[in-house]
Formats: sequence, C-alpha cells, structure tokens
Amino acid sequence: MANIVTNSNTVTGTADADQIIVDGSAPFTSIDGGGGDDVIFSDGANTFEDTGAGNSSFATALNIDQTSAWSTLEDPDIGTTGLPHTKVVARGISGEVDFFSVTVGAGQAILVDLDYGDGGLGGLTGDTAIRLWRQDEAGNVTLVASNDDSTPANTNEGAGSRTDSSGLSRDPFAQVANLVSANQNASATYFIEVGRPTDAVGGFGPFTSDNTYQLNVTVTGHAF
Repeated sequence: MANIVTNSNTVTGTADADQIIVDGSAPFTSIDGGGGDDVIFSDGANTFEDTGAGNSSFATALNIDQTSAWSTLEDPDIGTTGLPHTKVVARGISGEVDFFSVTVGAGQAILVDLDYGDGGLGGLTGDTAIRLWRQDEAGNVTLVASNDDSTPANTNEGAGSRTDSSGLSRDPFAQVANLVSANQNASATYFIEVGRPTDAVGGFGPFTSDNTYQLNVTVTGHAF
C-alpha cells in the first residue's frame, strides 16, 4: 500500500491498493498501478500530500492555502465544479488525528469531503470522522461542524466508500458558511480535524489503525 504523488513520467504502484496522483506535467506518462484496487488520477497538479506524522495538533496543522494547488477544473470526486477546490492525499497514523488549516474569507463557505477512507479502494480502510473548527482573532477555536457519515448521492460525497444499511457513506462530509458579525474577522482560519468516530453519540477520537484517504476541500472565493 502506498500514497504516490509525483510528476514522474513513469509510475509503478505496489502489489496492494494504492492512491496514485500524477500532476500531468510530463509530456507522456506511463502509469502501472500494480496489484490491488488502486485510485489513479493522471491530472492531479492541484494536490497536497500528508505523509502521516507531524500534523496532529492545531499548532502543527498542515496549511493548504498555497494557491498553486487550488483550481476550478473538473474533478470526478468534487461536486462543486467551477468553485475553487484542492485535494489532500493523506495517511492517518494509529493513535493520532490529522489537522489541516485553510483561510476562509468573509461570506465565503467551506465544504470538506473525505473520500476513499473506508471502501477498500486506494489503500488502508477504516471508519472516519471530521471536525471543523473556526479560529477567532484572539486565537481561540470553536467547533462549528462535525460529521461521521454522508449521503453519496449529494455532490459526490463519500466517493469510493462503503455504505451502511440506510444508504449512508462511512466517509464524512461537512460545510459551513463564514458569516461575519461584529466580533469576527473578515476572514478566518478554519481547522479540519480528521479521526474516527467513537461509540459515544457524536464521539470523536484518534485513528485506531493506520488509514489512507483523500480530503477534497472547496472554499468559495479562494485564490487559485
């Protein structure tokens, strides 16, 4: 199993399920997924890579604001075509959570869609959950949204995931509008936290085993 993000013109996967993202800059690219149920994108220039360790807190969150990795181009796993979006190819480490940060402007909305986390496609699987936090001007963070399961029929949520008996995807989805009030900045930093659900209602905790997933993030009005 491997997450492979590259601009090479020759790519070979492993014998297991991989996520292979090639940025498409090479004039000709040969991709051999190898064995397993791979997820392959051959035009993935707009991609961040999270290798696993090092972003398990608010302070160490992986920032995904770099404009060169944002685009409005079509993506089969993003239903918000025409809006600025980016992709993170990630690996969750057992015993940890993953944090990502992004700037959301006044009146803009953020949509977070986790894909390929629990479907057997693209690598290691496990039930996942997300929490979305907003940081105020004093540096305090407030939980503004959380989700465990999503509806696959809506905006490509939960792509590549198994569904339960009620038709819900085990991959999460959340969206929030950054509404401005007298005590809020015109723009704000939002933190995306990825982990796993626990047995408690609304429960959230660290990964209990290694996991791979894709995080597709849309921010209306984000520079690209």
